[in-house]
Amino acid sequence: REWIQITGSDDAEKVEQIQTAQEKKFHLREVFHEAATTTGYMGGAFVYIDTGTDKPNLPLVLSNQCGELDKGSTLRFVVVDQVNVSPGEYNATDPLKADYMKPRFFWVLGQKVHASRLIPLLDNPPPTLLKPAYNFLGIPQAQILWDYVLHWNQTRVYTADLVRKVSLLVFQTDTDAIFMQPNGVQNFDIRMKALQRYRDNNSVFVCSKESEAVQNVQTTIAGCTDGVRQSLEMIAAINRTPAVKLLGISPSGFNATGESDLRNYYDHIRSRQELRRDAIMKCLKAIELVEFGELAPSLGNDFN
Repeated sequence: REWIQITGSDDAEKVEQIQTAQEKKFHLREVFHEAATTTGYMGGAFVYIDTGTDKPNLPLVLSNQCGELDKGSTLRFVVVDQVNVSPGEYNATDPLKADYMKPRFFWVLGQKVHASRLIPLLDNPPPTLLKPAYNFLGIPQAQILWDYVLHWNQTRVYTADLVRKVSLLVFQTDTDAIFMQPNGVQNFDIRMKALQRYRDNNSVFVCSKESEAVQNVQTTIAGCTDGVRQSLEMIAAINRTPAVKLLGISPSGFNATGESDLRNYYDHIRSRQELRRDAIMKCLKAIELVEFGELAPSLGNDFN
């Protein structure tokens, strides 16, 4: 939400220009917000560095000698959903090399794009054997939470069914006599419908003293609320998000929520931010090239 602050250069005016360009012109925060949302649902996303070239299969090197990104040239960043991307050839035989299990290019709906033009964003990296199955990205957070969401939904439905059936009225009578008499079942149905219709705290039900009786069976629902709440709070726990922030409720069974819980959450967010630093810096280098035509070695960014 607070995004980044450009740092590291002695030229304060240049820092301010890059800060304004990445916010107002290239909308970098919105790009990474969209990419993070896609990553949560799909396990990963790609940020495509669009330089306007008609040969995206060629490598893109972000340096002062880059011919595509001169001062004033075209540049934009596009979030590409991983369902539109398929990996090309990759080294799956020599784990001692740096390019092991790293595709050299990707196919974007049939168009060959060099890997240097696609910035991968991912969370929850899978084991090596499963990387191709996940498009060399990560396991979706939604997939990890799915089992816990199912358990909560089942608990919620079962609790609602239990509340609906909390009271059972048992009518004891001579069933043999009902089924043997002419129109016995029809008369019995009329009687039961009348009982259901007028059943409340002010009603009076009359039955035969000798052959009939009425009994009310109550089912206890103690603990059902705690079960539903705790199964819902488990989703927040697995997602590493305070329940009061994710669900808008104060969790039961936890210690008192307060500053320490939010502090732990923000520490977790800070560690997640570092996983995005290289991707953000790559975008900032491209912006610096098209705005100034050269790179400053000391340029960096801080997360607010």
